[in-house]
Amino acid sequence: MRTKNRELMEQIKRFIEEYAIDSGGETPTMREIGEKLGVSHVLVIRYLREMDELGMIYYRDGKPMTERIRQMQEKGFVCEFYPEGSAAGPGLYNEGRVELCFSLPPILVDGRQGHYCMVPIQGESMIEAGIEDGDMVICRKQETANIGDIVLAWIEGEGNTVKRLSRDSRGRECLMAENKSDRRQNYGTDFQVQGVVVKILRDVD
Repeated sequence: MRTKNRELMEQIKRFIEEYAIDSGGETPTMREIGEKLGVSHVLVIRYLREMDELGMIYYRDGKPMTERIRQMQEKGFVCEFYPEGSAAGPGLYNEGRVELCFSLPPILVDGRQGHYCMVPIQGESMIEAGIEDGDMVICRKQETANIGDIVLAWIEGEGNTVKRLSRDSRGRECLMAENKSDRRQNYGTDFQVQGVVVKILRDVD
């Protein structure tokens, strides 16, 4: 393969891993890879064979495999830990730096497949929802959520925050705090959902 095709190889590997994370370890078909990247499945097969020779992936019996997927299948779901934390209060700047990836036991998230992240909470704007300063929350990473979900969201200029997804008086989706003493109840409509909170972890006093 020519050097200029290395980027496509990385895209193929990334898609295979993202697909596996979202599907609980299953890998995509050659046609699914081709449709995602806009190339023929025949070209995908040729690339996978070359990637196998280069040691980028394992390609056996028509199925692609990476070390990350193998570990996930053996140990559980992949969870990323973001050390900077997320605010349950004023927005907290967060570059999204991943400190480590670890295996999340399926039983901890009721066997719900997906890509997860864990972030520490700073602030008290969600204490009436049972989320306190210093807690750890596990979120299923996704870009959409239902009204009523507690979400990890990005607010431009402020950072990541954990709030309740609600609607304002004009019917627009907004982020709401759950602490009556919080002077700022409505955190606005200009945000991007990063994930949905599925579990709260807390130290025993």
